[in-house]
Amino acid sequence: MMQKLTAFLDHHDLPQTIFGSYSQNNIAKPTEDIRPTMDDFLYRYHTGWYPCFMGEGAVGPIGWRKYSHRGIQWLNEIHIGKKQFRDIFNSQFEFRVNTDFANVLRNCADVSRQGATWITPHIASLFVDLHERGIAHSFECWQAGELVGGAFGMQLGSIMTIESMFHHVDNASKCAYVRALLHLRDRGYDLVDMNNATPFFQRFGAQTVPQWKFEELQRAHRKMNARISDQSPYPRLPISVRLQLPLSRIVHAIERRVLGKAA
Repeated sequence: MMQKLTAFLDHHDLPQTIFGSYSQNNIAKPTEDIRPTMDDFLYRYHTGWYPCFMGEGAVGPIGWRKYSHRGIQWLNEIHIGKKQFRDIFNSQFEFRVNTDFANVLRNCADVSRQGATWITPHIASLFVDLHERGIAHSFECWQAGELVGGAFGMQLGSIMTIESMFHHVDNASKCAYVRALLHLRDRGYDLVDMNNATPFFQRFGAQTVPQWKFEELQRAHRKMNARISDQSPYPRLPISVRLQLPLSRIVHAIERRVLGKAA
């Protein structure tokens, strides 16, 4: 794991991580900054947060955010048009899962794409660790023996997140994403969380739901485990995180009362 992380860090001069909490309307919540530990990382993901720039656009420190709505894709409602089908199932493309997670992560974090990245060295190290634990996964598009596109995410029960995507040739990230949807559906997953249902995701069936509804779905699907492959064990959360999660609804109710609005 450390060799993979060292290789990742050698390729990028990424900003340091500054953790904080934002509410849906981007006003800083009156809570202490989270500690950058694995338990905190998993707990936040399982309670509806995701890491992002704290400023508008790709600026500012990296912290935890949630908005009023969330983009999701039900895996029993995947739509693929005729043209998209040709692009996705191009005979030159080969779809793979988890054969080069570190390289997918490295490409997604490439600062040359947008001038900045939310995948800081610390966040990258957590994702590498999660991959080693069977919780984070990569979905890859290969062409002529080279990785030309991909996406990665992490498993939350029977929900898979899509954290970031990249491509080096046309339609490669589209291939990786949609074939990931089909693979996940066939493996017994129910839902994909992509944070923001942009037009790219909407063309395949993504929709937007209120954040409170998304968090209800998270709780309902948290224990509905699926496996990425027959060789992969069911990923288990650390016991410390499993003990915290039942309290999350109480914490959420207190936040709503203190803030006087939906937290």
